[in-house]
Amino acid sequence: MRELIEKKIEEAKVPAWNPRFGWEEWNLYEPENKKETDRAAKAVAALNAAMSKFKKLVSGIPKKQPEWDIAEVGKIAGAMFDSIVAPVHRKFSASGADDTPSWEVSITSAIQMVKDVYGKKGWTKLADYIG
Repeated sequence: MRELIEKKIEEAKVPAWNPRFGWEEWNLYEPENKKETDRAAKAVAALNAAMSKFKKLVSGIPKKQPEWDIAEVGKIAGAMFDSIVAPVHRKFSASGADDTPSWEVSITSAIQMVKDVYGKKGWTKLADYIG
């Protein structure tokens, strides 16, 4: 039980995504030269753009799904995440975008975006569908 509580406390510390995230917030590899700096900048721009697009589309879910049905909303949001955000992570794997810490940022942020649209707090089963 203590492990679960500690895990939830750690999850609460993960910052929600914002459009000004840099390579540090995305948990990308630290750039060590000009080439890596350029690569990281492209990865950051692409990840931020993908999350912005996801956020915009998520706000349209209530129009399609007016009631809170986690299975239906999760399927819709999961499909959007898989088509918009996931390819960007894979494309920029050389910068660390395909590593677990970077995925964790986008998945937890995506889940929070969906919860915000519905005004939900606390734990949900959205992780079964998103990411």
